[in-house]
Amino acid sequence: MSFRQYLLLAVAGILIAALFLLLPSEKTITLQIEGQPLVISTTARTVEQALAEAGFTLQEEDQVSPAPGMLIRDGETINLTQAMRVTLWDNGQPTTFSTTQRLPAVWLAQAGLTLGTEDRLLVNTLPHSPDQPVPFQPTVSVEVRRAVRITVESDGETILLQSSAATLGQALYEAGYTLTASDVLLPGAETPLEQDLAATWTPGRSITIQIGDQTIAATTSRQTVGKALAQAGLPLQGLDYSLPEADAPLPEDGAITLVRVTEEFILDQNTIPFTVSYQPLPEVEIDNFQVTQPGQVGIQAQRIRIRYEDGEETTRVVEQQWTLREPVTQIEGYGTMIVIRTEQTPDGPIEYWRKIEVWATSYSPCNAGFDYCSYTTSSGASVRKGLIAVKLDWYLAMAGDSVYVSSYGPAIIADVGPGWVGRYWIDVAYEDDEYIPWAKWVTLYFTTPVPPEDQIMYVLTTR
Repeated sequence: MSFRQYLLLAVAGILIAALFLLLPSEKTITLQIEGQPLVISTTARTVEQALAEAGFTLQEEDQVSPAPGMLIRDGETINLTQAMRVTLWDNGQPTTFSTTQRLPAVWLAQAGLTLGTEDRLLVNTLPHSPDQPVPFQPTVSVEVRRAVRITVESDGETILLQSSAATLGQALYEAGYTLTASDVLLPGAETPLEQDLAATWTPGRSITIQIGDQTIAATTSRQTVGKALAQAGLPLQGLDYSLPEADAPLPEDGAITLVRVTEEFILDQNTIPFTVSYQPLPEVEIDNFQVTQPGQVGIQAQRIRIRYEDGEETTRVVEQQWTLREPVTQIEGYGTMIVIRTEQTPDGPIEYWRKIEVWATSYSPCNAGFDYCSYTTSSGASVRKGLIAVKLDWYLAMAGDSVYVSSYGPAIIADVGPGWVGRYWIDVAYEDDEYIPWAKWVTLYFTTPVPPEDQIMYVLTTR
C-alpha cells in the first residue's frame, strides 16, 4: 500500500471519529434544583442545553455548576440555584435586587437594614422570621414594619405599647388586651399604625336584659339604659319601655327589664237586644198572645284598642262606639177578654175564668225546707190544707183569690214561696199530721167571682 493510500485512510478515520463526536447520544443525568434531584434522559451536549431541555432558562444571577457551556457526560450531576427578584420595602421606600440567597436576614444586610426588637418582617404580606429560608419563587415582596409607640388611656390607667402590628386593634390583642363589641376605642380598632398614636379605650360593663321569660347577658360602654339597650342590639321601638327608664343611668347591678309593647285595633260588632212592650187585646181571650210587631236586634260597632306587653294582652279599651242599626221594639198583644167556663171535678162542678198548667209542690209547717217549723202564712192564716203559696208578684196581685187545684182541691192564695225559675209554680199546704210530699204538673183554675179589672194580672210571669 502506497503512502498516499495510508494518508487517505488516516484522514478517513479522523473524519469518522469526529462524526461520532458530533452525532447526539442519549445520556442519563441528574439535575439538582434547589437541592431536589431530578433524573432525566437527554441528548443535550452542554449544561445549558440540558437545563433548557428540562424547562429551566438560565438568568444572569443564577448559580450553576458545572458552567453552562461545559459538555456533559452520562451520569453527570448539574446543580442549579435560581435567583429570586426581591423587592424590599422600608418606610415606604423600595429596594429591588436579584439574589440566590434564601435568608431574609441576608437580604436585609444586602440592603443595609436592621430590625428593632419590636419590628417585624413580612414576606408576601405574611409574618416571617429573618432566619427562616424563603422557598424559591420568581418574585418576592418583603416589608419591614417598624414599631411605633402607642399610648392608651383606659379607666384611669395608661397603657404604653411598642408595636409593629398593622392596626391598633391588632396591637392591643397581641399585647393581651381583648376588645369586645361593646367597647369604645378611639380611634377605632382598624386604625393603621403608621406613626406614634394616642388612644382612649372604654371597656364595656356587664348587664343583664330581661325580656319576658328570656334573660340576655351583654356588655356595654354606654351610660344610660336606652343607649345600653341600643348597643346590645335591643333598641326601644315604638311603645316599648324599660325599667329603669331609657334616660336613667345604668343601675348598679346592671339589671334592665325591656318590655316590648305592641297595639292593635279591631272593629267589633255587638247586638243590641230589643225590648218587649205589651198591648191589651180586648177581643182576645186572656192568656193568649199575639206578636203585633216582631222585635229586631240592633247592631253596635266598636273600635277597640288592644295593648300587648311581651305578647300578653294587658288592656282592652273601647275608643269609639256607634250604632249601625237601632233595635226595634217587639210588641206583644195579650188577651183581656174574660170567658166564664165550668168544669166537673172530684169535688163537684166549678166555675172558672182562667186555667193554667203549673208545677205544684207540697209543704207543711215543719216541712217547708227550713230548719224550724213555721205555722203562719204570709196572710196571717195558719198553715193548713186549702191554702196555697205562690211567688211574690203573684201574691201581691192575687192574694185572697179563690182557686181550684187538680189533685188537691179548692184553695185560697194565702202564702208566698220562692217560685220556680222558668215555670208557673204553686206550693200546696197541709198540716203536719196529714202532710203528703209530692211534686207534679197540675191544672190551676181561677174560680169565680172574677176580680176587679185593675186586680187582674193579665201577663203572668214565670220568674
